[in-house]
Amino acid sequence: MTYKISEWHKAGQDFESIFKISIRKFYDGFMTMIFKKIQINPFTFDDYLYEKHNDYIEGISMQDIVLKHYGEKGLQMLNALLPSEADNG
Repeated sequence: MTYKISEWHKAGQDFESIFKISIRKFYDGFMTMIFKKIQINPFTFDDYLYEKHNDYIEGISMQDIVLKHYGEKGLQMLNALLPSEADNG
């Protein structure tokens, strides 16, 4: 699953329905233009998760904490909004 730039509204709705916060705080316009798909800043989102979840400690990945608190849908959403190795090819 990925979101094309033209799907900004849908990406925002899906993100907010899962994470209960607006995607705007995490949106990375520069990376969106480079990869030609909606992207979030992983560092900003990671900081948000760390502040929100007191069980997010060293040694736990962002993917693990998203899976634990937001389920498979959350993990799929996160993966859709971050660059992947396929984007580099």
